[in-house]
Amino acid sequence: MLRISQATFEGILSVAADGVISVSEAQRITFFNRGAEAIFGYTAADVIGKPLEILIPEEARSAHTLHVRRFAASEVDSRWMGKRGDVTGRRQNGELFPAEASISKIEVGGATIFTTILRDLTDRLTFREAKAGQRTIQAVGTSPRGGRAAGLSHEARRPGAPSEDARRRATPQTALRRPAR
Repeated sequence: MLRISQATFEGILSVAADGVISVSEAQRITFFNRGAEAIFGYTAADVIGKPLEILIPEEARSAHTLHVRRFAASEVDSRWMGKRGDVTGRRQNGELFPAEASISKIEVGGATIFTTILRDLTDRLTFREAKAGQRTIQAVGTSPRGGRAAGLSHEARRPGAPSEDARRRATPQTALRRPAR
């Protein structure tokens, strides 16, 4: 019954969209699901048995090792990693990415196994930045006459044509002037 339960659990974790990574007390990777493969760019076969540090930016490795030791010695069995759960991961190609993560530990047969559930925040943060940029453009365009955003929109539709704002400012004298070349 225990083997069936373990197989069911591993089957569920293997297809989770979030990265699920388990490591031994020696910080060697023992489980790496498909979500982790998609996030980090490694296959499970590439990383099983390898040190966890291949997934951690070089500058964060010593601090990470210290945090894991403290967590292992504590009475706490799970927690968010980093400030509010935000950490940085390192992909196979060397690219660093923002993530949120939680870690848990369990005792199995006298050994401690650490498991991290990790979510790549790249898309979420990119979306937030794009949305913030849209709000900025919308705020610029909220003046009673449409502001600069309206002019930019017009210029995007008709490059080289005077914007609506420029036409409004034109007087009979300025309309007759030829642009300097």
